[in-house]
Amino acid sequence: MKALSLLLLAFFLYGGFAHAETPKTPQLIFTWEALNFFPSDYQGKALATPHTPVRVGLMATQNNKVVDLSAIPLRWYMDDTFLGEGLGLVNKTVTIKKSPGDSHYVRVTFPWNGAQTQGGVRIPIGNFLTVIETPVANTAVYGEQNLSLNAIPYFFNISSLSDLVFSWQVNDTKYYDQKTNTLSLHISAPNPGETRTVQASTIVQNKKNPLEFTKESIKFTAQ
Repeated sequence: MKALSLLLLAFFLYGGFAHAETPKTPQLIFTWEALNFFPSDYQGKALATPHTPVRVGLMATQNNKVVDLSAIPLRWYMDDTFLGEGLGLVNKTVTIKKSPGDSHYVRVTFPWNGAQTQGGVRIPIGNFLTVIETPVANTAVYGEQNLSLNAIPYFFNISSLSDLVFSWQVNDTKYYDQKTNTLSLHISAPNPGETRTVQASTIVQNKKNPLEFTKESIKFTAQ
């Protein structure tokens, strides 16, 4: 009886008998990389644009250590679509199917200690971009000028600049299907006391997919 009383006292004081600690669910870390075109000196994150292949990666950690997933069956989904599964399949390439301003949710599920664990990452969808670079700091120019304008495209689904068509327009004069992204722009000096506006515009288009295009313009004021 005395032994039973001591046993019950220990139970209430220490919260019960010793038990095995349930392993925690690992923390899932996702990365993604858009596999499209951008200048070599661009240091930001490339935007995922329509039809862009995106490489998604998964890493799991637990107790500050990387978890080995090589023997774990990983099932991949994008939104509600099943993409495939495989043992240790920690990388998956998906293709953007929605429009700019929307997003895809890529997730992974796998069994862990008798239960299903899942996590995912949301990939925002951006748009194609072209920046017109000029050799002058601002768009106010003085006297006669010869300027070299460069159309720099970002996030098109191409391999090189040769996959694009550059069409330029200076005020009402059009230059179609240029093979180069550079335009030599001549701005003549206005009459004394007058100003002149010169607008240069470019349409950049993917040869293989005409729906991939941008329109950009820059306006100079000659004084």
